[in-house]
Amino acid sequence: MACRLAIASLDGAALSACGLGSTLPPDAEWRICCPSNRLAAKLTGEFAPTAIERKKGKAFAIMAAPLLPLASAEAAKTFQLARDCLVFELWAERQQNWPPERRASESDRYQRERAFRLSPVLALALQIARKEQE
Repeated sequence: MACRLAIASLDGAALSACGLGSTLPPDAEWRICCPSNRLAAKLTGEFAPTAIERKKGKAFAIMAAPLLPLASAEAAKTFQLARDCLVFELWAERQQNWPPERRASESDRYQRERAFRLSPVLALALQIARKEQE
């Protein structure tokens, strides 16, 4: 479900198996295939109840059930953020005049700003997670 970077040469059969066209448009240099927002929301909604029950117990899961649609929609935004950040990082790698430190700082800045635009709640959760890692 998560975006993973895999560099591989895909022949027509492999592209077809992924549901992609066998040729790229002449001006495209690369492509990326990631889960859609709808798929991420659907899968998050499916696994969230079990995950909550395992982590917090059955009673908590029952009490939290009415909030699951909202919570699942917010959680699904993490997959959109991962996808967007991956594309930015691929773009940043192509900026040959940027040293590695700038690529890292620009990617970090992009993640913070994109998270806030997707959801202030997501941005706050990322900020808290960063502080806990320090």
